[in-house]
Amino acid sequence: MARYFDTGVLHTQQSWLMSTFGGAGNEGLKFMSPEIRHLGQHAPLQLPQALLRSLLKAADFKLGRSSAHFPVALNKRLSMHKGYWA
Repeated sequence: MARYFDTGVLHTQQSWLMSTFGGAGNEGLKFMSPEIRHLGQHAPLQLPQALLRSLLKAADFKLGRSSAHFPVALNKRLSMHKGYWA
């Protein structure tokens, strides 16, 4: 999930990307809908795990957006790229 934290950091630090190309908007929801539909039809017992995974990804992204308020040690722990925070 560290990937989503790092993506949140990038979106915050490079705000010109969003103003130039637009934000991701509801892309996560667009991806999730067919996944949930498929799991509902073929593997309903996996639905809770898929929903939890999606919620964790969104939470990691939001944490990344707030990384400026966290201590460096926490950012290192949450990030995929530990050396960035050195």
